[in-house]
Amino acid sequence: MLGPVRPFFDRRPPAWLTRGRFCERPEHQTGTVLHWRQTRTGNVLFRHNILHGISHPFRKEFASGGEDNDFFKRMMDAGHKFVWCNEAVVYEVVPPERWKRTYFLKRALLRGQNQKLFLTSGSVGRSLVAVPVYTALLLIVWILGQHVLLRYAIRLCDHVGKLLVAVGVNPIRGTYLNG
Repeated sequence: MLGPVRPFFDRRPPAWLTRGRFCERPEHQTGTVLHWRQTRTGNVLFRHNILHGISHPFRKEFASGGEDNDFFKRMMDAGHKFVWCNEAVVYEVVPPERWKRTYFLKRALLRGQNQKLFLTSGSVGRSLVAVPVYTALLLIVWILGQHVLLRYAIRLCDHVGKLLVAVGVNPIRGTYLNG
């Protein structure tokens, strides 16, 4: 069972952050059976016996993220089902260090990089098309506000991260949480 993780701010964050909903995660109707790409470990409850015979639930190949998707994919491939419960809410404190645009852009590059074990020729092809499209859109959407500009810049960085890792370049050195 997985549930929503909603943001909590100790004080009022910048308007662009809340308008863009950058700290909000997708939610689903209670009872929805999830695909592995819809999963994360921020709010999950499962029976411990699904780990029987698994020495490393979270593989080292995903040292900088993506290990939760990999875990759920392997569990689903083994026949386990994960269901959403929208009433099982938890709140995550979002500290001011994560209120920076650079944080979200670096995180997007890292997300793209973490797709290294899930890359297909189709996903690389989509990114090859998406990068010039999002680059052109950035020149247009800036007039709609910072939150819209950042949303498209994040999408661009997601695709750039995938392309960089596809050619063996690590776009992020160290942790992305340092700002």
